[in-house]
Order: sequence, then structure tokens, then C-alpha cells
Amino acid sequence: MVKTIALFKESDDIQSFDNHFFERLVPLVKKLPGLQNHAISRVTGSPIGEKKIHLLLEIMFENQDALTRALASNEGVAVSKELLKFAMPLVSLYTVEEIEKID
Repeated sequence: MVKTIALFKESDDIQSFDNHFFERLVPLVKKLPGLQNHAISRVTGSPIGEKKIHLLLEIMFENQDALTRALASNEGVAVSKELLKFAMPLVSLYTVEEIEKID
């Protein structure tokens, strides 16, 4: 499994950010072709230092080819444009490959 993980820093206006995230970005993400699953997590604290991350978004695909096709699709372009509109200074993106799952 391959994932793209987006880490969103806290915004100056969390309510506005959350509204945009859940009402505009998430519906676009759900339309990505080949999407197997997604997860959204709210960061509630940090065991070391202060909490700097607000939300995590994970989008999961069968393999790298499926992820690449999804991001190159019209839906993937729409997701990218939406990120540029409201979250670019707040988001860090990572692609990861799952190598072990603990059940």
C-alpha cells in the first residue's frame, strides 16, 4: 500500500480552515480514482513540546502507479488546486510505502 500523508499546521483561523478543509477539500479527495481508503486525524497534543500540527490526511492506494494516476487525473488536479488556494503555506506532503502493518 502507498499513501500520501498531508500534515496541516495550525491556522490563525481554525474554524475557517476546518470549514474549507471538510466542505471543499475532502469531497474532492473522495473522488480520486483508485482511492482505497482515507483517514483524517485531528492532533490533540504532543508528548514533546507544543502541538504544531492541526490535522493529518492520509490517502491510500494499492501501489505507486495507482497513486500517480490518481494525482494526474482531473480529480487529482482539482485537489492540488484546492490545496494551493487555502493551505499551501500550512501543508507538508509526503508519499510513504507501508512496509509492515501491526494488527
